[in-house]
Amino acid sequence: MKLKNTAQKQTLVFITGMFLSTIALEFLTTDYSVKRIIIYSAALSLLTGGIWYFIIAPIGKRKEK
Repeated sequence: MKLKNTAQKQTLVFITGMFLSTIALEFLTTDYSVKRIIIYSAALSLLTGGIWYFIIAPIGKRKEK
């Protein structure tokens, strides 16, 4: 997978960061099963990444032009 522009790189970094921070948060606050923690954090990071990619990144692209 080749990343075309900086917006895609930023999105990837953002999603990865959200994923890792959510896992860390869940481990600190709860005693759920690991499978449930991974599923929750993956869903949350995909959701925030999608919002970031489709709403915030296009705004940044408009400002660059």
